Amino acid sequence: MISDDVSRRRRLTDSITSLAPISYETENEFQRQLTILGNEVQAEARRKYEAKEQVDENEIEDGKNETGNSKSEEELRIWALVDMMVQSKMIFKSIRENSSGNGDIVNGS
Repeated sequence: MISDDVSRRRRLTDSITSLAPISYETENEFQRQLTILGNEVQAEARRKYEAKEQVDENEIEDGKNETGNSKSEEELRIWALVDMMVQSKMIFKSIRENSSGNGDIVNGS
């Protein structure tokens, strides 16, 4: 996972624009696969959160619980995926606006 937003966004832009020309089917498949991946990461994060909650409850009972405000690895992964979903939609929209008009999405560079 690329933790730096700017680097991740640049790499995503480069990856998408390198595919040009891009059909709407390709765009839709890209978005579908990103959604599937996002759902998997979210489900994994939910399982880990629920397991952690159980451990935290046990530690509270034992008087050992310490709370922290830092983001967990799962939170960072979910943020990165949500950001990629939003950014990819913006990239595809930008490319589409610079389309050749033949139904294909072309590289707007």
